[in-house]
Amino acid sequence: MVTTSNAIAELEPIYFVNEHDIDREVFLPIVEIASSISCMSGFFSSGALSELAISLSHFLAAKDKPLRFIVSPNLEKQDLEALKIALGAGENLIPLLFPGYEPSEDNLRSRAVNALAYLVATGRLSMKLGLQRQGLFHTKCWIFETEFGGITIHGSVNATRSGLSANTEQIGLSKEWENDADKKVVGKIRKTFESLWNGEYEQVQTIEVNDETIGYLSKIYEKNRDVTDWPSYLNDKILKEFGSPEGAKRKSKLEVPGWLNYRTGEYAHQGKAVNAWLEKGKGILSVATGGGKTLTSLVAASKVGSREESLLVVVAVPTKALLDQWSEDVKAFSVTPLNTYGRPKSEIKRELKGQIRRLRLGVSNNEVIVMTHEALKSELIDILEKASADIPLMLIGDEVHNLGSAGFQSKAKYCFKYLLGLSATHVRQFDEEGTDFLIDYFGDVVYDFPLEKAIGTCLVPYDYHVHRVQLEDEEQEKWFELTEKIRKLSYAAELSDGNSEKERWKILCLQRRRIVESAAGKVVRLASILPAEKNDIRRTLFFCTDKNPEQLESLNELLSRRAVNFHQVTAEETSSPKILSRVIASFGSGALQVLTSKRVLDEGFNIPQTETAYFLASNTVRRQWVQRLGRVLRLSPATGKEKAVVHDFIVIPQLDSGKIDGDLKSLLRSEFERMSFFSQLSSNGLESDGSIELMNEFLALLETDK
Repeated sequence: MVTTSNAIAELEPIYFVNEHDIDREVFLPIVEIASSISCMSGFFSSGALSELAISLSHFLAAKDKPLRFIVSPNLEKQDLEALKIALGAGENLIPLLFPGYEPSEDNLRSRAVNALAYLVATGRLSMKLGLQRQGLFHTKCWIFETEFGGITIHGSVNATRSGLSANTEQIGLSKEWENDADKKVVGKIRKTFESLWNGEYEQVQTIEVNDETIGYLSKIYEKNRDVTDWPSYLNDKILKEFGSPEGAKRKSKLEVPGWLNYRTGEYAHQGKAVNAWLEKGKGILSVATGGGKTLTSLVAASKVGSREESLLVVVAVPTKALLDQWSEDVKAFSVTPLNTYGRPKSEIKRELKGQIRRLRLGVSNNEVIVMTHEALKSELIDILEKASADIPLMLIGDEVHNLGSAGFQSKAKYCFKYLLGLSATHVRQFDEEGTDFLIDYFGDVVYDFPLEKAIGTCLVPYDYHVHRVQLEDEEQEKWFELTEKIRKLSYAAELSDGNSEKERWKILCLQRRRIVESAAGKVVRLASILPAEKNDIRRTLFFCTDKNPEQLESLNELLSRRAVNFHQVTAEETSSPKILSRVIASFGSGALQVLTSKRVLDEGFNIPQTETAYFLASNTVRRQWVQRLGRVLRLSPATGKEKAVVHDFIVIPQLDSGKIDGDLKSLLRSEFERMSFFSQLSSNGLESDGSIELMNEFLALLETDK
């Protein structure tokens, strides 16, 4: 934690009191270095003393530091007249200042008076009454004398319980050494207070609390000498009678929720993963999609948070849709995170600095910010790097494989004390350099929980069905045309990247692969296997290509003709939490039978109710296969799901010469590997309704000479 003087330097010039814990964030760091405190306030109540219990108890522990109050009681006109008469007669003022006070009662009013008696009787509080001759005594100022100079807090806030916490009011803060303007403000407030205290201010009559009242308070104090912790004495009753704004008064600290069992049962691997990661404080957890990576990482963060005096956790996610999902999960761990979704950059920076300030002041133990991977490359990382000098930082990289990109590598900062990467497949296929960077930055894989282990424990088993698809005549003709061009440019495959002929060859290969991915026959084949009765289609996902919109359009038309209740998930839903939650709720209840999409369902879309999935398009990246399968196999206690079904569509194009070029062999090998991947993990992999027959055909093709 930084020094209090540094904390003072970071205090803002204005605060809206309902947005902050004013006691801890503003008063406490000032009180810790103050040599004296003076306050003048209208509408004073003793509840203000309890609202500032933490900072005042700090101050009052030192007997040589004076505390002076000039207060104007919040009284009706007739009560104010009675107070003046009592003053003239030398009577006890307590019944007028605190109507209804009964020493024998144990309520908030009596405890507040008892606390006031303690402060006055021990000589730690000197108090005078300020009675406005005309109008209202409505000033609100605190003056703190420190070794650096005077600090004043001033504004619309009253020295009452509501004024200091509940109302939407603001306070200004001035440090006389900061600039000329602040110097003038502090000087003026200080001069006015001294004038009031000395009875030299014409508009206000300043009156000493009489001896009768002091004597009465001393007697009250004598009866309560057994009270040793006055702040708790007051706050216990405040909690009972009024409640307390939990978020403002309780230190923010990550705590594992009681309902989360991560040591035994279906998710016992979570506890093992946490233990493995904690040994080094860095590393990658390679856990199958659906294996509870999010909760595992937050358990790890909670464990670190309990070790460190303060901890700022940065959660970085690949998509905006995940910002809200993660934020909700963080809330389950007793911390409200800074969710950056939909916020302007200036607001995010301001709120992040506020989190850092709270950690430095000890107002908070743990803070969490949830941002996108892209934000890790913004100016926010500079703020985090600066904060890391005195605050431990932890980075949780969700879908960490994405952070192996060249863009992040060039911007990566080594300012995180703790690093935790999450991914079902951290290896960046076809990018060895990116994978090496991830290992160097986040650390090795410290725990591996692949699909093979997850299925049957925290994921349901599944059947895998492969469907043969033929290219239509026009597609086959285009295939032959592209294949011939690729063959003529085959020498370009060996040329260096950037060469015009090599780039041309790449484009032709991509065009040919897209024919397979978006083949029209896939939807035709789907129509023949889709249940004839619409009510037999339920909780079903369709994954379509993002290369050609016609495939998704054809699928939607087919479902419409069958009168199936479906919804096409687009980027609009995934970027709108409200819309997304409605869609998922409808799907889970069965009101929506089907969800169709391109690639937006691949990452971060949590719909465990899914029972059936149709893969009308897949790419050659193994990570996509793992993510899709994990998304379909999640447990769903709410619907009692015991098994899932996956349908895959494989195109076998005709070959015009019996020879296969290198790129085509690579494509066929990828299709074979996908079938092999899904078959090996399925319940019916070697059965006749599985994929064994089609896999044998592909093996025969792959053995064809070039």
